[in-house]
Amino acid sequence: KQKGYRAEVEVASKLTSAGIPAKRQPLSGSMAEYKGDVVLASGKRIEVKHRESIADYLWQWLAQGDADYLVVKKNHKQPLVLMTFDQFVDLLNHIPDNPSSARGVPSDPVS
Repeated sequence: KQKGYRAEVEVASKLTSAGIPAKRQPLSGSMAEYKGDVVLASGKRIEVKHRESIADYLWQWLAQGDADYLVVKKNHKQPLVLMTFDQFVDLLNHIPDNPSSARGVPSDPVS
């Protein structure tokens, strides 16, 4: 649990440092009213997983062909997109409804 907590705090901190208001969700998804691990000012939620047993081939596939993004698809499931954290931050900074994008940070940012 401590490893997960530290990862959640790190993600929220890195996003905030990059100008994307974010906060770690209290009780981190353990109660219905506190869904997700990190919440952006836009209300979008991020689930954070810190595990040693994540398949190494995901990183190998992402590096294959010098790809910027990896799309993984499982039968009967929505495709998932994998990218580096820095690419994710860059993407968030270009989303129009993101309070930290071109329109500026809201007067009451999430802390």
